[in-house]
Amino acid sequence: MMDLGEGVSGSFIPMRRITLNIRQATKKDVSRIAEMMVRKVGVSFQMAKVKLTITESKCRGGYFKEGQEFIVEDLCPPLCHELWNTIYPSVYALQNGANLDYGSTKAKMFDAKCPDGGRVCVHGEVIEE
Repeated sequence: MMDLGEGVSGSFIPMRRITLNIRQATKKDVSRIAEMMVRKVGVSFQMAKVKLTITESKCRGGYFKEGQEFIVEDLCPPLCHELWNTIYPSVYALQNGANLDYGSTKAKMFDAKCPDGGRVCVHGEVIEE
């Protein structure tokens, strides 16, 4: 068990599994805890950025044009909710370091189609910085 400040304790288990007990933590406390975790045990809370590119568009709502790009950091980009609901699991997985099935390999990218008959196709990939 390691002491992370007033009212906060935690344990570190190899393989980056961390348990924290936080009582009445403020936003400032959480920020301080995150900084300490990075410093003491090398944990990173930075999520990867994912670039979405519209590869084909026959959108009935006229929302998208082929070649349009969106960068996803922490909030939903301006996409229609049907398309976002379809791709969100893949975007979230990529933001958190996953490799997805991509053809016969695994890669940090995906291709998806709009649930409205595949009228919009999107390619998502992790942006390395």
